[in-house]
Amino acid sequence: MNRKAKIMTNLSVITLVLATGAQFYTNHKIDQTLAQFPYHFTDDFAIYVEQVDKDLFTRDLVFSLGTDENNKTEIISTHLTSFPFAAVARSELTASVVRDLNKKLNVTIDQNVIKSQFSVVGDYMQSTMETQFRDITNNTQSLTTDLNFIAKTHFIEIEAALSGFNYDAVTKFHDVKGRYTLQPLGNHSYDLVKADMNAASVDIKDGENNHYKINKLNYQLEKSFNDNEYDLNVFVKSEKINVLADNKEINIDNFAINSQQQGISRDVTFHDELIKLNQETPSFKKALTAGLDYLLDNKKWQFTTKFEALSVQRDTNRLNVGSSDFAVNFSQENAQSANVEFSANVSSAVANKGDETLLQLQKLALNSKSEQLNLAESAVLIQDYFPEQFADTLTSPEKDKDNVKFIKAFEAFAKNYKPTTDSKFSVAQLELSDILVKDLQVTIFENLSQENKIYNNIALNAAQVALSKENVAFNELALTLPLEAEPSLSLQILYLCTQSAYATLCGHNLSAKTAQKWLNDNLAALIFTINNSTISSEIDTYPKASRASKINATFSGKLPMVEKNVKDMLAAKWEAKEFDFSVAIPAKLVANDAEDSEVETTSNFWLWLKGLKRNDGFALKDENYRLHITMQGGKILINGKDPNEIEQPQPTESEPAVQPSEMPTEQ
Repeated sequence: MNRKAKIMTNLSVITLVLATGAQFYTNHKIDQTLAQFPYHFTDDFAIYVEQVDKDLFTRDLVFSLGTDENNKTEIISTHLTSFPFAAVARSELTASVVRDLNKKLNVTIDQNVIKSQFSVVGDYMQSTMETQFRDITNNTQSLTTDLNFIAKTHFIEIEAALSGFNYDAVTKFHDVKGRYTLQPLGNHSYDLVKADMNAASVDIKDGENNHYKINKLNYQLEKSFNDNEYDLNVFVKSEKINVLADNKEINIDNFAINSQQQGISRDVTFHDELIKLNQETPSFKKALTAGLDYLLDNKKWQFTTKFEALSVQRDTNRLNVGSSDFAVNFSQENAQSANVEFSANVSSAVANKGDETLLQLQKLALNSKSEQLNLAESAVLIQDYFPEQFADTLTSPEKDKDNVKFIKAFEAFAKNYKPTTDSKFSVAQLELSDILVKDLQVTIFENLSQENKIYNNIALNAAQVALSKENVAFNELALTLPLEAEPSLSLQILYLCTQSAYATLCGHNLSAKTAQKWLNDNLAALIFTINNSTISSEIDTYPKASRASKINATFSGKLPMVEKNVKDMLAAKWEAKEFDFSVAIPAKLVANDAEDSEVETTSNFWLWLKGLKRNDGFALKDENYRLHITMQGGKILINGKDPNEIEQPQPTESEPAVQPSEMPTEQ
C-alpha cells in the first residue's frame, strides 16, 4: 500500500471514529434531553414523551399532554433521525387526535407535517408544523406554526398563522396570526409570558339570531414574575364592532379593554379557578366567589375600557356617544383597608327619537374615590350568604325565619364599615328636554368618624341652569350642604341593606318581619344635622335677560331621635326638630314689569315667585323680600315674632300691601 493510500485510510478511520463518537455523543445528548421530560406549565398541564423504538440513528417518540402520568392524551408521533452533533425530526398528529379534532372542530384534516431540526452542541432547535384542513363549509384552510428555542435564554418563541376557519355556518374567523413567548421557570417548567394575536375579522351568530362582527381584533398578554408573585397585563382592542340584536344595531369604533394586575400570588391562575368550577355543579354563587378570589388575590388591579365612538339605533330611537373612557382601580395590599377609584369621561352624547332631540351633553366627567374599604369581609359575606343561583338574586322570597348567623355577621360588618368617599361630577353642557345646564360641578365628600357619626359635604355649582318652558335662568348657581348623621351604624345598615349585592344578602337572609323592624328601628334612631347650608343664584328671565338679581338662602337644622314607628315618625320629627331658615328675594324680581308681562302670566315659576311676596311672613326690607324662620323646642318664630302676631298682607293689583316700615323686627 502506497503512502497516499495509507494516509487516506488513516483519515477515513479517524473520520469514522470521530463520526461514531459524535453519533454516540449525539445519542447521549438526546437521551439527556428526553430524560428532562415531562415539562410542566403553570396552568396545571405537562408535556410527556415516550420512546417506543430506537436504534443507533433513529428513534420513534410519542408526545402526550395531560395533568399526570395517568391522565394524558397522545398528541404527536415523531420519527427522529440523528446525525453527528445534530438531528432532524418528522412528526404528525396522532390518529386519535386527528379524529378528536375533526369531531370537535367540525374539520377534516387532510395533511399535517411537523419538521424539526436541532443541534445538541448549541442547544439550537427549530420546528415547523404545516396543516391543511377543510372546515364545515368545505373551504380549504391552512395553519402554519413555527417554534424557535432561544439557546441563550432558553425562552421558546412561537409564531402561528391561520388562513381562516368556519367553525359552523354562523361562526367564522379570517386571517388569524399570533406570536407567543414561553419563559422557563426553573427546571422542567414553562409559562406563557407574552402573547400577541390578531384576527382580521370575527363573525359570530348565536342561537337567538344575534349577529356580532368584529374587525381587526387584537389580543395582547404580558406576564412578569417576582419572587412568589407575578404581574399580568391583558389588552384587547378592535377597530370596529357591529352588533345586530333584538331589532337593535350597535356600532363601536376603536374599542379597547386593558386589565393590569400587580402582585398576584403564583398559586392563583384563572385556569385553576375554572377547573374548580368544573369539578362541582356550577352555580352563580361559585362563579361569583371564584371571580372575587381572582380579583382580590393581588395587590393592585386597574381595569380600563374606552372607545372613540358608539352608536345605538332601534327603530327611530338613536344614541350617539363620542370618545369615552371608563376606569376602575383597586389598591388592596391590605384587603381589609382597600382603596377603590372609579372614573368615567364622555366627550359627547346625543339621544334622538325621530327628529326630536331628547338629550345632548358635552364633556361629562365622573371620579369617585373610596378608601378604607373592607373588601375581605365583603367577600366573606358574599361567599357565606349569597344565593346559589342567579335567578334567586332577582327576587326576595318571603322567609319565615331569620338567618341568625347572618344578622350577627352583617351587624359586625356594618359596624366596621367606615370608608371615606370623595366624588366629583362635572358636565360642560347638558340639554334635557326644556332644561339647559352649563358648567355643572358637583362634589360629595363622606367620612365615617370614630365618634359614630357620618359627615357629608355636598357642593353644587353651575354657570347656568335654564328652564325654557318657565322662561327662567339660574346663573352662577351655588349650593353647599354640610350634613351630619348619627348613629352611623343605623345609617350604614339602612344604606347597605338597600344597595346592590348587600340588598340581595338582606333579602335572602331576613324574614319580612325582621327586615321591616330593621327599617323602622334604624330610621327612628337617626339624627340628621345640617350646619349652615347655603344656596345662591342670580335669577333672570330666559332666553331674554331683563331683571338679573341675586337670591340668597341659608338653612341649619337638626332632626332629633324619636322613638316612634315609621308611620308617625316623620310627623313627630317635624314637631321636635330645630332649624333656622332665611331667604332674601330681590324686589326687582317680583316687581310688575309691562315688558315681561307675557312671561309673568305664562310661567308657573314667575307666578309662584310673585306670589311669595304676598305670603305670610315675607316683608320688604332693603329692596329685598325677606323671610327668616326659626324653630326651637317646637316653637316657631317668623322674622322674630310669633306667627299669630304677623299681619296678613293684602294683595293689590300693583304692589304688595307690605311696606318697608311694616317690616317686623326680630326679638
